[in-house]
Amino acid sequence: MEDPGLYARHGAKVFETAGAFLDELWPRLTWPDPPLPALDVGCGTGEVSRQVIAARLPRGVRLIATDVSPAMLKHADKHNALPGVIQYDVYDAASRHLEQTRAWEHAPYGKIFTVYSMHWIPDNRRAILNMYKLLASGGEAVFVMMATSPFLAHDIVGKDPRWSKYMQDVELFLSPYHYSKDPTADFLQLLLDAGFEVVYRISEPRSIDYDTKEDCKGILTSVNPFLNRIPAHEKEDFMNAVWEANLKQKSITIRRDEDTGKTKFSYNFPCILCVARKP
Repeated sequence: MEDPGLYARHGAKVFETAGAFLDELWPRLTWPDPPLPALDVGCGTGEVSRQVIAARLPRGVRLIATDVSPAMLKHADKHNALPGVIQYDVYDAASRHLEQTRAWEHAPYGKIFTVYSMHWIPDNRRAILNMYKLLASGGEAVFVMMATSPFLAHDIVGKDPRWSKYMQDVELFLSPYHYSKDPTADFLQLLLDAGFEVVYRISEPRSIDYDTKEDCKGILTSVNPFLNRIPAHEKEDFMNAVWEANLKQKSITIRRDEDTGKTKFSYNFPCILCVARKP
C-alpha cells in the first residue's frame, strides 16, 4: 500500500468485515491471567488495530501493532493512537534476526493477530516460525487471510504489453498460495511444521460488499503495488484495466440488492480463518 490515506479513506468495509471475521474466531480464544500482551502483525494504517482488535481485547491486555512500512506506522500513530493500549512499532514478520526486532522486546505474547497480511508475506514459513517463537506456551495465533491474490488480476493485466513492463516482478506480490492446488492444506502444514496445534479453521469464499464503485475501486487502487510505477498520465487507464480484469475473472461482481434495489459491488476472494495454539 503506497498511500495510507487512500486505503484508510476507502477501507471502512474492509475494517467492518475484519471485525465480523474475528467475531467468528473469538469464542475459540482463551485468555491467561495475568494478561500477556497481544501482537498485531501487518497493522497497516491502524484502523483494524484500534477499531477491531483493541476494541475486543480483555481489560489490561496491551496491543503491540506492527508493520514493515514506516509510512503506514506514521499514519497509524497519527490517526489511530490509543495511549496505554496500543503501541505501534516496525517489525518485519519474516525477519531472520527475530531476537533483534522490536516485536521480540515485548515477548512473550498471549495472542498474535494477522488480519489481511499473510498474503503480502512471501516467506510464510519464516513468519509462522517467528510467531511460534514469540508466543507464550498456550498462546494463540489468529489468522484472517486471503488464500490467493485475485485483486491484482495479473494473469490478465500483466499480459497486456502496455502494462507488463511494470509488472515483471509480480511474483513478489502474490500470495504464497496463489498457485497452490490446496492453499488451506499448504498453510495448515506450515502451522503444523512450526509446532502449532490447529484449534479451528474455516476455508471458503467470502465477499466484501461496497455501496459505490468509487469505494470498491478505491480499495483496488490503494493496495495495488504497481501503481506508483505507472506514469501519471496513464494511472487512470491502468486502474481501469485492473477493474475490468477483476470483473472478467469475477473477483468483483455487481448485483442489485433485492431488498433495497441499490447496486452493490462485491469483492470476492478465497478466505482462510484460523486459530492455532502453541502447546
